[in-house]
Amino acid sequence: MKVRSTAAVLTASAMLLAACGDQETGEPTSQPTAAVGSTPDGSGTDNVNTPEIPNPVQDLGTYKQDPCRMLTPQQASRIGFPRSEQDPEDTSGASCDWRGHRGSRASITLQSGKQSALAGYYQVHAEDPEAYAYFKPVVIAGYPAVFATDFDDRDSGSCAMTVALTDRDVLRMSNALFLGTAQRDDPCAQLQQTAELAVKTISAGK
Repeated sequence: MKVRSTAAVLTASAMLLAACGDQETGEPTSQPTAAVGSTPDGSGTDNVNTPEIPNPVQDLGTYKQDPCRMLTPQQASRIGFPRSEQDPEDTSGASCDWRGHRGSRASITLQSGKQSALAGYYQVHAEDPEAYAYFKPVVIAGYPAVFATDFDDRDSGSCAMTVALTDRDVLRMSNALFLGTAQRDDPCAQLQQTAELAVKTISAGK
């Protein structure tokens, strides 16, 4: 029998309580971030098959200083989230939220350091395939990424993913789509579209 860590159990319990919120509004009951309750540190991954980053982004300084530049105004309007605001309270990295219909949001946080490596997700998944509520590797504009989080809230319009820009720098992304928002029935497709645009902008250094 597998024994989950106390932190993971407490996190899952907290999210289950959040899921008991107001269902009449049609709003997502939680706003997942990638790998909530797990902190993959990239250690011990020598025997885990992780994807290579063929063209690491060389300069991320602009986006660390001004994370809302990770999507251009034109891109943000195209996906229906024209209003942007930096999140100065996010201590995990440079973060920006884009808002749309009824306050629906798409969030991107640029995180750096060994603890942010994408390899950590593969290590956790290799040790326990049930560690994440869902785990789906994808490629975003030529960069390796994975849909992964501890709590599955896709039916309520939320999804989470992580995109590797270098072996130490990642985009942690999530969304929360309220009723009436385009693609609410498939929030991961919406998040992938957002990721494609952001990565193209960042990799081009715009």
